[in-house]
Amino acid sequence: PRSTWDDYEKSLISQGGGVFSRQDKSITLSAEMKQRFDIAEDSMAPNELISALLKSPVDLIWNGGIGTYVKSVNESHADVGDRANDAVRVNGNELRTAIVGEGGNLGFTQQGRIEYAQTGGRIYTDAIDNSGGVNCSDHEVNIKILLGKVVEQGDMTLKQRNELLESMTDSVAELVLRQNYLQPQAIELSHIRAAANLSDHQRFIQMLEGEGRLDRAIEYLPSDEEIAKRQKADTGLTNPELAVVMAYGKMWVYDNLLSSDLPDDAYFINELRKYFPDELATRFFDEMTEHRLHREIISTYLTNSVVNRLGIEALFRLYEETDQSLATIVRGYAISRDVFNVSKAWNTLEALDNQVDATLLLTLELRLRDALEQGVVWFINAFGQELQVADMISRFSDSVEKLTKSGGFIEQQFAEYLQEDTTSLMQNDLSNNDAALFAMLPYHVDALDAALLAEQYERPVDEIATLYFDAYHVLQLDWMMDNIATLPQQDYWDRRARHALMNELSRSLRLLMDAILSKPDAKQAFGEWRSRHLDHLESVTTEMSKLDNLHRNDENGQIALSTLSVLMSELSGLVTK
Repeated sequence: PRSTWDDYEKSLISQGGGVFSRQDKSITLSAEMKQRFDIAEDSMAPNELISALLKSPVDLIWNGGIGTYVKSVNESHADVGDRANDAVRVNGNELRTAIVGEGGNLGFTQQGRIEYAQTGGRIYTDAIDNSGGVNCSDHEVNIKILLGKVVEQGDMTLKQRNELLESMTDSVAELVLRQNYLQPQAIELSHIRAAANLSDHQRFIQMLEGEGRLDRAIEYLPSDEEIAKRQKADTGLTNPELAVVMAYGKMWVYDNLLSSDLPDDAYFINELRKYFPDELATRFFDEMTEHRLHREIISTYLTNSVVNRLGIEALFRLYEETDQSLATIVRGYAISRDVFNVSKAWNTLEALDNQVDATLLLTLELRLRDALEQGVVWFINAFGQELQVADMISRFSDSVEKLTKSGGFIEQQFAEYLQEDTTSLMQNDLSNNDAALFAMLPYHVDALDAALLAEQYERPVDEIATLYFDAYHVLQLDWMMDNIATLPQQDYWDRRARHALMNELSRSLRLLMDAILSKPDAKQAFGEWRSRHLDHLESVTTEMSKLDNLHRNDENGQIALSTLSVLMSELSGLVTK
């Protein structure tokens, strides 16, 4: 009727191992145990052995039970409030495991997690690691509400409902596991840039505090003084801290989306198909749109999607820099996602999971994030808050695909740059096609410019693209963009300065294109403009070459903001003459 530890088949345990009772006075340690767990003693009391195991050099500690086993140096056992495990508990900085997984609740204190993470250990929080149960319950409740209405209408019997529920067990599990795949990935992506994004995280925490959403002391998030120390040390938030910031960030995004008209947009109503199992989406979509929680479900799904894919720091940065609502930003995200056909790149990455180095996959995912963020900024700059999602996807998808496809216009124009990037990526075990896909990502925003100009001047996109990229090369904008991208971004004003330069770059190119395309013969007009400014253009190119030579052997290799601002001013002056 009840299983015990004695029920284990001891012959299957590896040599030197065993099952031992915590009631024993002492446990004799085999040679294999001593070697594997780096223990010198020949025997230990059970509690001593548990503490030693917690501090042993292993790949993974999986906590699946009840009790708090790890605290921080700054906490006492009384602070923890779990007297039953005082005798075995260790400090976070004493752990030598590479990874911790928390299947149980509160196996670590939050300060213990942070302390362990600061030694280089990999850990999230219990809320992240065992969120599958809550997610599963969320799906179960919403599915039962949906099918309850169907049964009430007489379109299904209770027995049929129960059979359908049971048949969807694996489908719901896949949906839950999908979320539990993407959420930790989002934390890892934020962790890679944690030091660079620390000022963004700080301002976001301050905003949440100002709105009464967060008490950072309760959540053990660093004070402004501690953040200043980390900035000097060039370190950012740890994964356990990022997990807390992301959780509060998702609540912030959700509340803003739910209170907007976004869940009522016909395009986003289709997000319901992604939340529910396919078995339901194909049969009961009309009923889904009438689900009493359909707005909440759409807002939840979109929140998870956009935060997991863009990162909370990027969303907050866009919120600050564009001065637009989160609903508008999410609309821009959805448009960019579909126009850039990002799902193709996401599918490629997931097919490569466990096939190539994980760090490479995260780096490529960051490229995707950057492209999406640039796309959001472009659509907001071009159209403000009037973003009609379905219409804009239809308007721009074909032109962008035509320009960015393999063998397309951009590949021909930037063959040298693209081939260099593709070759570099192929050294990391990517195929030529996969490497080329990610090398092309930064050029999608340029394709949007050409597509919009083609639409406005009613000319073929290839014709517009020819002029656009000729002007792009002549103005050395690729050089400018590369150097703007390397500018320091340690605080809010660094980011604002970089953002302003990028906007000025786009504005200057746009002014030149408008001036050229307003003439009967645009190609001739561009040639005449270039001839008029040939000496000045050559002078700017020479200055850029000198700067490259000057900074080539520089330790950080960065060209100063002031230098780039002056060069941008000179280029802008040329455009208006």
